[in-house]
Amino acid sequence: MEHGASVVALWTIYAVVGVHPGPGQRVEILSEPRIYRDTNNNVHDIMLLKLPYPTNIQSAIAPDCAHLPQLGDKVYVAGHGSTTAGFINQRLPGQTASLHCGDLDVVPCTNLLNNLRNTHVQDWNYFHYQSIFCGHSLTVDVCKGDSGGAVVFNDRIYGVISFGNPTQACVDGSGFIKICQQEYLIWIHQTVANP
Repeated sequence: MEHGASVVALWTIYAVVGVHPGPGQRVEILSEPRIYRDTNNNVHDIMLLKLPYPTNIQSAIAPDCAHLPQLGDKVYVAGHGSTTAGFINQRLPGQTASLHCGDLDVVPCTNLLNNLRNTHVQDWNYFHYQSIFCGHSLTVDVCKGDSGGAVVFNDRIYGVISFGNPTQACVDGSGFIKICQQEYLIWIHQTVANP
């Protein structure tokens, strides 16, 4: 399926809320997710989900966009994606039942985007126009199953886990949608204000 194609009608979407400190609660999303589209109608890898009922779970702390994570800072990620890699860091499919957390150093996105452009053109065509920042570690990476999770710095959410090298783990880094991009912030505030 092409990136940006509508998959909402094909899937039942669930959100797991209250995972930390736990136990998490799985909630079926009943309303259609809101997906950001730019002025050229390009789909971006950021969406908002509306829970079907209020919860008592504390909301995440919004970013302080005047103090963004800088190169070399550590960001924290969590998800249910695969926790193992194969020979020469080959990505292996799988998901974990428990939430796994790790930290990544903020790095330039150059290697990740160049690799996508040279080896996975379809992915590069989808991601290169989006507002991203990247993180990397030699021992921790994001995988399928982690997408949509928060990227946290100084106890605030600054990003959304989006993508990594499609075939190898811990090589080029991981891409995160940058919440502090002005267009995304405006869209988030407008969407929340007009459900």
